[in-house]
Order: sequence, then structure tokens, then C-alpha cells
Amino acid sequence: MSHEIGHALGFPHSFGGNKRWANGNIYEGDNPMDLVSGQVRLDLNTATIAVNRYAAGWIDPDNVVVHEPATTEVYELRPPGLGGLQMLVVPGTTQGVFYTLGARIGVGWDLAIPKQGVEVYRVDQRPSACNHPSRGACWCLERRTQPYPPAEQGAGHGDDLYGRRKARLTQHVHSVGDSFEVGRVTVEIVERIGNYYRVRIVYPSTPDPTAASGNAFAGRFSDDDGSVHGANIEVIAELGITRGCGDPEDNTFCPKRLVARSHIVTFLARALGEEEGAGATTSRFSDVPDDAWYLASLERLADLGVVEPFEDGTFRPRKPITRMDMAVFMTRAFPHIDKVEDPVGVFADVAAGSAHAGEVEGIYAAGVTTGCQRDPLRYCPDQPVRRDQMASFLVRALRPQDRGS
Repeated sequence: MSHEIGHALGFPHSFGGNKRWANGNIYEGDNPMDLVSGQVRLDLNTATIAVNRYAAGWIDPDNVVVHEPATTEVYELRPPGLGGLQMLVVPGTTQGVFYTLGARIGVGWDLAIPKQGVEVYRVDQRPSACNHPSRGACWCLERRTQPYPPAEQGAGHGDDLYGRRKARLTQHVHSVGDSFEVGRVTVEIVERIGNYYRVRIVYPSTPDPTAASGNAFAGRFSDDDGSVHGANIEVIAELGITRGCGDPEDNTFCPKRLVARSHIVTFLARALGEEEGAGATTSRFSDVPDDAWYLASLERLADLGVVEPFEDGTFRPRKPITRMDMAVFMTRAFPHIDKVEDPVGVFADVAAGSAHAGEVEGIYAAGVTTGCQRDPLRYCPDQPVRRDQMASFLVRALRPQDRGS
């Protein structure tokens, strides 16, 4: 039943294409990691793959990252239900082809998966990949989704699918220590920490011949093309809230870099038009020197009540800001974003009686956040905020008409 419900939601089979029935037809049920492909004999305790969950709206765009071309990055992939990064997308070498990475562990609806690790799929949405393309691409049941690498050629239906040689059908699920090529990059499964996997994507040392071209990227920055937050990054650049993350000549924003508390006060001060502040030269915080580069912004925000010292009198400038911190700062900084006085527990992971629940529900009511997961609705309060996510928080707060983006 769940298999057919998956198809009703538009989930296609995810099959390798190497196995055939006796009559020569391709067998489309060779992926035991997917409820709409090979899980029919696994007691229904198998969920579906990340690209299907995203297509159904079960993964928030904030929890999807498209790896930026010609960069080397480390990501923390989390399995379904735990919030955080749910799907990592690596562009292919051909337009319309890309790869998706997702983490799977044997809990909940994934109790019966035959292998835990990071699964990889090659998605081909070119018109040539399906029988009935729509608007120049393959969508829903027509989307061609293939385990990467696919199951071994010749592994047939029967014992290979449901018996002791099932491992032949999970070559696309990679364990810690595995390293493999995807498109133009190398993917390394670095380690498993608790319920998430740390993944490193390495771009080869040979430089991209287009990297030096002035037309090699769109917009202000060279490293945000394809990002779901790209438009908002451009907005805060136009408003003077950001100038990039390095030398002005290198045109980078560093979208995946975490935002430290010292940096968020500068971004907020610029957004509020308070960057210069009162020209403070003395710090009220025990761990902030008087010559700190962010002192004027910090002291001005402290004057406005946006920032308060911790109980020990510190500011902890190097500590990454969390999503909970962002909610608190935004309700204090923007007069039109109000703290909810009587929170009701909108988010499954922010109880109504917990500290700062009112601030979190306040930015939700104002349309500044849609949470980090939709079913159940979660906010991920302890998750650190990346620079690209920070851009969207700020734009939605500054421009009410853009908040639903």
C-alpha cells in the first residue's frame, strides 16, 4: 500500500537498469532502500529517498545544499526526521543531470534498510531520459532516478534482491572511509558522529579554466550560483549589509561558513542603519577588547537592547550563532517582529514553556522562518546558522513582501 501511495505522490521507481526479467524487460525494483522500488518485501519499514521527500515538500529548501562548483567543502548530512542538512546536491557535467546525497540509518521508518550510510543517486531530468517530458524536463513518475553506482549487472530478481546477497543491491550506499567520483568532484565519507555523517567534497587541484573569466558567475559573488538563498544574498549585498567574506577582489561570499556572534552584530547593525553607532571605544563585555573590529556595532546593539551579556559578563564573540539566537536577536532588533507572549508549541522541538519559545514563534508568525522541517514542524533551535541562511533571515525581516520566499 505505501508503495502505491508513493507513486500517487509522484515518486518514480529508483532502479539501476542493469537487471531484467526473463522476458528481457528491465526490472524496476532493485533498490531496497526506497519504498517505491525494492522495499516491498521488507515489512514496509523503509522510507523513501531524499529527492522524493524534497519533491513532496517534506524537506525545507533551507535543508538542501547545492555544492558550489570548483570548491572543497565539508558537510554534515542528517537522516530523515532529525532536521539539518537532508539532501546534498552535486551538479553533473551535463545540463539536466545532477547527483543527490542523503544519510540513512536504521531507525524509525528505516528500520529494515539493509545498509546504513550515505546513499547516492544520479537524477537525469533531460527530455531524452523519459517517454513523456513536460515543459522540457522529466518530472514526477517520469523522473529518471538511478542508484549510483547501480547494482551489479546480472544481479537478478529473486535471491539477489531478498536473500543473503542483498549487498549487491546497495553499492550506492557508502560507508565511512569510502571515496568515490561524482561528476567533477571526489566525495569522501569522513566519519559518523551520532546519527549524522560528515562528508567532504573535494574539487581537483586543476583549476577550472572558466574561473578567471569575468562571466564565469552570475551576480555579485562567484560562490552562490545555484543556491536557494542566492537571491537574498544579492539583496543584502545591494543594501550594503555584506561585502563578501574575503578580499573584495575575490568576489566570494562563503555561503556555507557559520556565522559567529561577532559577525552577526555587524550584519544587524548595518541592516538597522546603526553600523557607526555612537563610536564606542570601550567594551562593556569582559571578553571583548576595546580595539575589537566589531566593537562599535556590538555596543550600539547593546544600547538598543538587542544584545545582552551572558551571566558571567561575556559576549562570546567566536561562538557560532544558533537559530535560537537568531530568533532572539530579530525580535529585539525589528520593531515589527513581536515576541509571542503566550507560545503554544508550534514547533515540535521548541516546547511552549521553553526559554525563548516566544521569540521563535514570533519570527514564525512574522513569516521570517518556515522552520527546518515540515512534518512534523521543527525549528532546529540549536542548529548553527550559515551565512546563506542568515541572508534569507535578514531579507525576510527587512522586506515583508519577500518573507514567503
